Amino acid sequence: MAVGAAVHHDRRTVTVFVPTARASRLLRDLASNGRIAVGVSLASHEAYQLKGTYVSSKPTDDAERAHQEARRNSLLASALEAGYPEAIARPLTMGLAYTPGVAITFRAEEVFLQTPGPGAGTLLS
Repeated sequence: MAVGAAVHHDRRTVTVFVPTARASRLLRDLASNGRIAVGVSLASHEAYQLKGTYVSSKPTDDAERAHQEARRNSLLASALEAGYPEAIARPLTMGLAYTPGVAITFRAEEVFLQTPGPGAGTLLS
């Protein structure tokens, strides 16, 4: 489970931020075959799957941790805006452990729509 992501300027390179405690198996698999599939979603239920090739990994830095904290705050705001009670939304979003973390960068080669509905599974690029 990643806590945050960043799309690079080329709009094909993506970095996902994974808690170190959850990263060891993922990093072993990436070293073994170099392929990655990542599901991303918004609180609105809009969802996508990105498939691609592993580029690199490194410990998260201060700027990346700040990005993750901003993302957690945004998730909380979205959940509250969607009508979730704060007593449920705050523990779910603010309880997401993200540090220490690993920044995993990959090149997205395919993007699939995963939002529930008739178009789910459609290849977008």
